[in-house]
Amino acid sequence: MMDQIENRISKRPIIKENLNLDNLDMSIRLINFLQTAFEIKSLDEISQKTESEIQQSPYCSKKHLKELKEIMASKNIHFKPEE
Repeated sequence: MMDQIENRISKRPIIKENLNLDNLDMSIRLINFLQTAFEIKSLDEISQKTESEIQQSPYCSKKHLKELKEIMASKNIHFKPEE
């Protein structure tokens, strides 16, 4: 009986949280910066960038980076490791 329950639970689809920038509690300035500078539309896409790539943009401010890090930390998402 327990095996049947475990089988049903393991076969359930994993529902992925919607990480689109428009659906997150983030400032319009940060959304505009990410979309303009990098054409990023979701946190998943940010995780494919290194922190230094984001910082190198002439439009990146300390406030942008701080807010972005806080949001990423709350969702347990990290920048791509530096090479």
